Amino acid sequence: MPGCYPHGAPLRGVGVGIPSIAVLDDGLITWAPSFGWRNLPLKQRLQEALELPVFIENSVNLIALGESWRGGGQGLRNLLCIQFGDSIGAGLILNGQLYRGSHYAAGEVGYLIPNERYLGQTYDNYGCLEGLAGSSGIVQRAWQRLQSGQSSILAQTEFASLTAEQVLAAAAAGDGLAQAVVQETVDYLSIAVANMACVIDPDRIIIGGDLAVFGELFVEPIRARVTGLIPVTPDIRVSELGLDAAVLGAVATALRQTSDWLFVQRQRAIS
Repeated sequence: MPGCYPHGAPLRGVGVGIPSIAVLDDGLITWAPSFGWRNLPLKQRLQEALELPVFIENSVNLIALGESWRGGGQGLRNLLCIQFGDSIGAGLILNGQLYRGSHYAAGEVGYLIPNERYLGQTYDNYGCLEGLAGSSGIVQRAWQRLQSGQSSILAQTEFASLTAEQVLAAAAAGDGLAQAVVQETVDYLSIAVANMACVIDPDRIIIGGDLAVFGELFVEPIRARVTGLIPVTPDIRVSELGLDAAVLGAVATALRQTSDWLFVQRQRAIS
């Protein structure tokens, strides 16, 4: 039952972004911690339900594709896009092409470790860096400081209702406790940025995701920390597309792959 857009244009394909460790070429979701999915044939199920070609990709890869197509990565051959929010991941554009890695797990920067103390530990649902610098880590570290009696405008907030956005907003407003949490977060992210920049040598690093709206708290401090530490400091900036980057990446993927799919169908009809 092919659907239509409000203006009557036929729907030719569907692009879907999933926050997962790996999405195989056949649309199999091997592990999506946020949803508890393992080895889910999502593409097959959606195509059967929609009767349309469906294209599935890791959501942070879609961010990289969106930035490369319509955002701050236009015209660049080597691009690193870091998603900063509940999870931390990266999408890589290398030599103008999306790079997924041999096991479709390239860009899992959330599993980087900041120092040797984390060696030997086991991480499943979320990686070490995600646990420290992602939304949950920000909340946990802020709560620990609140519990120690430090003064803060967040002091009357219950743990269950405390969010990373509240902590970052408090930091932007000048709250000392929240600013200390931000500085810790900047340290963790700077280590990841420095390590990735040394390995990839990108033209640009774009920081996006839910918490990127507070980018002014992070970009300049990260740049200051990595400058002089690594051979080449890449251009580091906040995404101008915001949460639309993944949507545009899905559109780009669907357009490209739908064109390929339609071409194959026409060739079959001719033969």
